[in-house]
This record gives sequence, structure tokens and C-alpha cells, in this order.
Amino acid sequence: MQLRWFRHLLVAVTLTGCVLPVYYVEDENEPVVVAPDPPPDTRQEVVPPPPGRYHVWIPGRWTWSVEAHRYTWRPGVYRRIRHPLHRAWIPGHWEAQARGYVWVPGHWR
Repeated sequence: MQLRWFRHLLVAVTLTGCVLPVYYVEDENEPVVVAPDPPPDTRQEVVPPPPGRYHVWIPGRWTWSVEAHRYTWRPGVYRRIRHPLHRAWIPGHWEAQARGYVWVPGHWR
């Protein structure tokens, strides 16, 4: 009985085009990557107009590629706010530590 109800709900959602919002969260389960060198200077990005009223710009950032052994740029994106009270995104940053540079993820405030 529950499976039939779920199928009907899935069909209704698909046919109406109803989409649940997807919220941006940096992957907290991502393995800690230590870069041997500091990242390059942050790139200047042209920030386009927001796609909607409840969207916040998440700036681009440098990521360390363990395979390529170099930094690669991840461009900025708009993401829907997580909660009405969370309207500010605090960007992540690279932090110098004794073993190298470690990424400290961004978060909502």
C-alpha cells in the first residue's frame, strides 16, 4: 500500500514540475587534503544577476588536485539559501598549518 502511494506521489511531482529546493553545503565528509603550497590569488569573477529572490552567490575557490598535484579553479555559483534565517554565506579559506595548507569549508550564518 505504501509503495503504491509513493508511486502516485512521484508521478504527481514529476507531472507538475514540482521541484524540491537543493541547498548548498560544502561536503563535510570530504577527505582533508593538505596542499604543500599556498593557493594562487583568488580570481575576480563577474557575478551575474541572481536566478531568484532566495539565492546567494557562493564565490569560486581554488581546490587542490591530489592526482594532478596542482590547484584547479572551481567557479562561483548561486545557491538557494538553506533557511530564512541563513542569508549570509561565509566563504571557506585555505589555512596555513605546520603540515601545509588545509581547506576550511564555508558555512551559512
